[in-house]
Amino acid sequence: SDCQFKRAVLATHKSISPMGLYKIGRKQLKQSLDQTLDSLLESDQTKIIPIPVKAIAEEKKKLRPALFLDRDGVIIKDKYYQCDYQQAELKPEIVELIKFARQKDHLVICLTNQSGIAREKFSLEQYQLFEKQMLQDLESKGAALDGIFMCPYSPSGVNQEYSSESLDRKPLPGMLIEACEQYDIDPLYSIMVGDKTSDQLLSPIMATHLIQGEYPAEAKFSNTKVHQEISELVHFCKNDIQRTFDLFHEGIIKFNCKLIPSKLPNDQLARDLIQLRQELFERDHIGVTSEGIGFGNVSIRREARTLISGSQTGHIADFTLAHLSEITDYHCVENWLECTGETKASSESLTHCMIYDADPEITCVIHIHDESLWKKYLDKLPTSYSSYGSIEQANEVNQLLNSKPQEPIIIMAGHFEGILVFGKNIETAKSKLNQLVAGEIKLG
Repeated sequence: SDCQFKRAVLATHKSISPMGLYKIGRKQLKQSLDQTLDSLLESDQTKIIPIPVKAIAEEKKKLRPALFLDRDGVIIKDKYYQCDYQQAELKPEIVELIKFARQKDHLVICLTNQSGIAREKFSLEQYQLFEKQMLQDLESKGAALDGIFMCPYSPSGVNQEYSSESLDRKPLPGMLIEACEQYDIDPLYSIMVGDKTSDQLLSPIMATHLIQGEYPAEAKFSNTKVHQEISELVHFCKNDIQRTFDLFHEGIIKFNCKLIPSKLPNDQLARDLIQLRQELFERDHIGVTSEGIGFGNVSIRREARTLISGSQTGHIADFTLAHLSEITDYHCVENWLECTGETKASSESLTHCMIYDADPEITCVIHIHDESLWKKYLDKLPTSYSSYGSIEQANEVNQLLNSKPQEPIIIMAGHFEGILVFGKNIETAKSKLNQLVAGEIKLG
């Protein structure tokens, strides 16, 4: 098969005969490991150690994102070849990050080099007991791990069974490959957290965050960030995790939505909404990500009628009447909505409806995506924290409006890059958006 390729673990002779074949769904990862093997072929490390492998599911819908964590220096404080868990200290910031990742549908996997086994600093049995106790401790704190992958090898080891180089030893990507195979993980949407330069796996398609600790941590790839403080690292990791969650869930209708198929009238209300949507599309405030996920939507309410752009229409350049939906009835508490047209209403329709209900003078709601504006005004302007498109978000937006905010803008912390702008008519909403983009919003 085109996607079958070599996998080998090498040590100290002169000829190579790789022992395994496996499949991987990501061509970039294959190329990355091929380059790694090419570099090893040029070295004098050649002893073969076979490792069993599996095939990874290649269907995109079956793959999941993951948070990969180093152990020593990340999950627990780094201590010299520690093997007694009674002396170990979990890092509370990472415990909270694990909880957050699990809430956002991420698997959490530990990838750890344990050369202490090869160096006979502790035994395999001691490591296994330590691992068991750590897993129990994390689970008791609501921060369970989905799996741990450990490499006991080291070319400078004194234990002959483990004194070899290995593709599982970071920075080589063997453990990453095995984890992706076993758990159907998509590395393109996953992140690695470590505290050493070697925690940057030789798979530059995956984002990496490093905390500067006792060991050197230097960025080798453009998508690696080095952080001086663990609080900063956790903040950036949460942003990455939230963004991935949004990408994987964007456009999913989270309420009971009943569409009554019909042709909407081509009246002034529809023409006004189409024109506004096209203006926002041309400014890249509504559009589609590089992964093909649509973002942003817009609605107008006039004379008890509410028109909104349809679900997953962000990518459409030639936006027409067929891509609109009219909301005919809804119930925010019971989480259902009825609409008519040729397209289901946007996944955030209930949030729009909540805004209109909170202030009957509002007739236009604009939902855009802009990372720089989102980061600039997060927690500085009214900010919601609930997951996008949920009844919790709709209720939270309603509460924010009832508090009479100074500006008709809501930053959506639970929806990466998402910003809501609204006004008494289309022109006032657009004017407020222009002020936001120009940096003319006065903060209280």
